[in-house]
Order: sequence, then structure tokens, then C-alpha cells
Amino acid sequence: MAIRYPEKEETDSHSLLCKPRNDRRGSTDSHAAKLLGMTENVVFARAKPVAIRIFKQVYFMTYYVYMLSSKTNVTLYTGVTRDLVRRVYEHRNHFDPNSFTSRYNVHKLVYFEQTTDVKAALEREKQIKSWRRARKNALVETMNPQWEDLYPTIIG
Repeated sequence: MAIRYPEKEETDSHSLLCKPRNDRRGSTDSHAAKLLGMTENVVFARAKPVAIRIFKQVYFMTYYVYMLSSKTNVTLYTGVTRDLVRRVYEHRNHFDPNSFTSRYNVHKLVYFEQTTDVKAALEREKQIKSWRRARKNALVETMNPQWEDLYPTIIG
């Protein structure tokens, strides 16, 4: 497994995913979208999007925005990670004893969403953190109306 950043302009669809045609931020590469059979435009968030090439297949990194709750659902924590299972495990086992989640026993996974764009994930985290509690509760209830712990469903 290796991260691939091509140095020269290449024309196959795999390299178009790894490197946009023009190296400006927020550039749109409709040629790559046409080659891949996509109907929407492909927007590259940075000059070198993170892609992993394994056996001639390209896998984009997945980023998660997640919300944890205390046992009584009084306290909420919102975060971003690339490995949701590992990160929730760290929260549950108090890897950092001085962290917010350790101090307030916030370790029940009640909501998560995924994206392939790290900037979109960070923006979504900031957006959710800026909301009032009622709106956060409504967001959790769209995915998890009973406020059950979702961790067993993602590890299984």
C-alpha cells in the first residue's frame, strides 16, 4: 500500500484521480469525471488529494465526523478522525486521562457521518460544534432515535 503522487501528466483514469489537471485549489476536473463515468464534477480540495493505489485500484481516504455522548446523554463531544473504530476505542479506554471525554465519561458513539474530503469533514465538525444543543439532538435523532451506542455496529 503506497500513496502515489505522479510527477508527470498522465492520462489514465487512476492518475487523474491522484493528480488534478491544473494544480489550483478547488479546481474542477470534468475530464476525469467523464473517464470515470461520473455525472457530477469532481472537485479537488488541494493540489495532491490523498489517494492510495493498491493493485491498480484507487481508494480515497475516508474521514469521519462523529459525536459521542455520556451515559445519560447530558454531555456531547464532536470530533473528526480517519479511523473511527480506533478513535472511539481510544476515547473509551481513556488514552488521554486529561481529555474532555475522559473527565466527563463521554464514550458512547451516537452519531457519525463519512466523507472523502478532509476539509469538508473539518468544516462539518466546526458547523456542528457551533449549533445549539437542540439542533445537535435533532441531528443525532435522524440517525439514532433511541440514542443507542453505535460502536458495536461499526466493529462487527
